Amino acid sequence: MAASRSSPASSWPDLPAELLGLVLSRLPCHRDRVRLRAVCRQWRSSARLQPLPPPLPWVALPDGSFLVLPNGGVHRALLPDDVSERLPVGSLLFVVHRGDTCCLTNVCSAATTPLLEIGFCFQKNRSVCEKAPPPPAPVFTKLVVSDQIVAALTKSKHVAVSTRLPQEASCSNIVWAPERSDPMDIAMFDGKLYVLTMEENGQRELHVLQFCDEGSSTVLQFQQCIHSSSIEADQELPQEWFNPLSTEYYTQQLYLVASGEQLLLVKRMINLPPLCPLGESKVYRTRSFEVFQAAGLNSGFGQWIKLDTLRGHALFVSKGCCNSFPPALSGHCNATAGPQQNSIYFINERSTHVPIYESPFLDSGVYSISDHTVMALPLETTVVPKGPWCPAWLFPTDT
Repeated sequence: MAASRSSPASSWPDLPAELLGLVLSRLPCHRDRVRLRAVCRQWRSSARLQPLPPPLPWVALPDGSFLVLPNGGVHRALLPDDVSERLPVGSLLFVVHRGDTCCLTNVCSAATTPLLEIGFCFQKNRSVCEKAPPPPAPVFTKLVVSDQIVAALTKSKHVAVSTRLPQEASCSNIVWAPERSDPMDIAMFDGKLYVLTMEENGQRELHVLQFCDEGSSTVLQFQQCIHSSSIEADQELPQEWFNPLSTEYYTQQLYLVASGEQLLLVKRMINLPPLCPLGESKVYRTRSFEVFQAAGLNSGFGQWIKLDTLRGHALFVSKGCCNSFPPALSGHCNATAGPQQNSIYFINERSTHVPIYESPFLDSGVYSISDHTVMALPLETTVVPKGPWCPAWLFPTDT
């Protein structure tokens, strides 16, 4: 007993690294991981050496705040009062001030980076989007940023692109509005910008941005790489008459997602409520997803190929921001330990009265590609205020 009392007691900073790794692996929340690292220097050093699945993303809420999964905590970024627009861009937040100045903001540290390249399109798109006086309505639906370009999908169905090439004295800009089709989504894949469009006949076309050198300047041009849709499910049967009591009508939302070595088209099928009886609240429910790979992008004969597996990836889809987690970083069966493999995470993106958006959790969940079932999001609360901004995923970095 005497010898036992004289031995030095172990302290919390001396917790073995393997035990600290077990604790971290059971913390899917970004906030909790940050708090653990802040305990002491030893824990912070050990935590950096632990291979971990990515933390569950945040949901950018309609009122401008962020909801943290899975504990439902609300994070309020320290943004100025003059912010007229905000869009998640991966781990950052694209912020537009009322003077049309733009920047990328880290919502955790509040660090900002000016983003001057995309400002050129405001005057053109506001003249199309808006007839009301200030404060202006949101202009952008989605923004992607790379080392070479800044690209935006606008509310007026334009694609605005500006280069960020260091060797150029000035930016090359383009605002693209294809004829007889509407841009539906944009994504960076393999260092290139791709645009998904829907033709008047319902076919899906895929375009890629090309850099063309003309003398001392760079010209931006879009080129088709998938010329027609091969999605058999899009061939709708003719309907003889419209039944207002039917529960068999669907609408769809399309997403373009870069997933590892694949560029994916994700089709979300949303069941429409019957029009009658009138006066009752209408409930929209996502019933299924279909996933297609963009194959042969460099062959000149690209096509859509339907997939029945995500190769273990977990997809997060929203109009404003999409992402894919590889299987090595996805959980296997426990939703609280990280994203589930072969699953698609989705949230509600409907607006009641433009520009007021509903709670993102009225129609949300986790869709399993393997067994075609929908489970609830790993979330402890769903009480969310309405607001002017479309809900979207945000992916804070685990550092």
